[in-house]
Amino acid sequence: MSRTRFWRRLTLVGLLGGTALGAFGGCDEELVLANALPRVTWVDVAPAEDGVAAITVWVRDLEGDPVSLDVTWSAPGGAPTPIAIAPGGHGLVGLTTLEGAGDPNGQPHLISWDVTAVPEGQVTLTFVADDSAAGRTRASSDVAATTVSTPAFPLSTGTDGRVPL
Repeated sequence: MSRTRFWRRLTLVGLLGGTALGAFGGCDEELVLANALPRVTWVDVAPAEDGVAAITVWVRDLEGDPVSLDVTWSAPGGAPTPIAIAPGGHGLVGLTTLEGAGDPNGQPHLISWDVTAVPEGQVTLTFVADDSAAGRTRASSDVAATTVSTPAFPLSTGTDGRVPL
């Protein structure tokens, strides 16, 4: 079969296929793609210096949307407490993820944590990632799916390297 004849057949099949799908509503239906949930993939907490611990967190969002984080700390058996942000770092709101969208690790960000009010000892960090538009709330199942916690680690030494979450 010649190349021209092949492409004519392929075009005809494509047109007929499209017509057949249209008759069953396939081409008239609106396709809505769900927004994939963002997630925190890794964390590395350095030992505190001058009352500030540097948290490097890797955030991944498949669409590359900006992600905001809620971060809490807790001592064993204690209630979660929001971390206090120290000057420096990227903060917790609108973290960029576009550069790391294709990387399974995500994109790293620095959070400066003021630990002056945190007692010495073991702590756990919990991260909730959110890429929803302002004013839109997520279902509780979505919040649960985007919540990750570190294993307990001594605040005085940090996480001893990058920890997968």
